Amino acid sequence: MRGETAMERFRAGRMPSGGRVEAAEGVPALVDAAREHRIGSLLIRPDGPDLHREVWVGTEPDQPAVRRTAVQYPGDSRPSPARADDALIRSAAVTGAEVPTVSPSADGGTNGGDIPVGGLGALPRRPYEGGTNGMNGMN
Repeated sequence: MRGETAMERFRAGRMPSGGRVEAAEGVPALVDAAREHRIGSLLIRPDGPDLHREVWVGTEPDQPAVRRTAVQYPGDSRPSPARADDALIRSAAVTGAEVPTVSPSADGGTNGGDIPVGGLGALPRRPYEGGTNGMNGMN
């Protein structure tokens, strides 16, 4: 999926429709979605401020965590800090998700208003049926 197409779906997915929200943004929401293998497309704005936010990873690439204590792998007693974008891209790669790059110009020039919060967003592998709270209960 190209960045422009992904952004169109992301903007549409922000609005609840039929009890579904089909977009997520922000590090906590994306980490939860990655842990549950729900990310179909991970959107990244290269200059987003949350790309460098610290998250935690263990030995398994599909289990990032926002807090060090949330990394729970059998035999993995030493989680490591990682950049959010690195951890999420790693998780996306092992689950077969796409990773389109979006830029401020992809949002129609609206000063970044439609790009994912913090520079990271996701579209689900399948629509989330959890009401209007986003992919993980955020929003």
